[in-house]
Amino acid sequence: FDPKSSLPSELWSMTNLTALWLSATSVQGVLTTHIHQLSNLQFFSFSLNNIGSSLPSEIGMLTALRQLNGENSRLFGLIPSEIGQLTQLTALSLYGNQLSGRIPTEIALLSNIVSASFASNNGLSGSLDGLCDSVKSDTDAHISGDESDECCLSQQCEIECYCCKVI
Repeated sequence: FDPKSSLPSELWSMTNLTALWLSATSVQGVLTTHIHQLSNLQFFSFSLNNIGSSLPSEIGMLTALRQLNGENSRLFGLIPSEIGQLTQLTALSLYGNQLSGRIPTEIALLSNIVSASFASNNGLSGSLDGLCDSVKSDTDAHISGDESDECCLSQQCEIECYCCKVI
């Protein structure tokens, strides 16, 4: 397929796919609701592209997902609350997009997370305290949002947590 076009519809029928790396391939188009068909997907990276869509709520059906990298991909809109269903997730990067609205409280359900970034999304509001609190105490985690006066440092675990943007 031509990576400078939209994602081919045949991609969604590859149900045994465990890793999909599309970073910096000039992919354009939307993340379709058909993404849930990739039920065995563990690693999904589409960073540094021109996706230009919202994150579909069906992303929550990818329960085997361990890493989701979508930084600098022109994502916009809300982070779906279904993201909290990705309980195997260890890394989540949504840095540098145009995400807006409140960070869903369901983010606190990601107890295996060791790295997460929501920085440089000017329309994003809320707190990452729930996510910081959910990380296991024996984990050296890195959770970041945008700098502000209010910090999301958890007292319950060893977390390097840059201050979270609260509007």
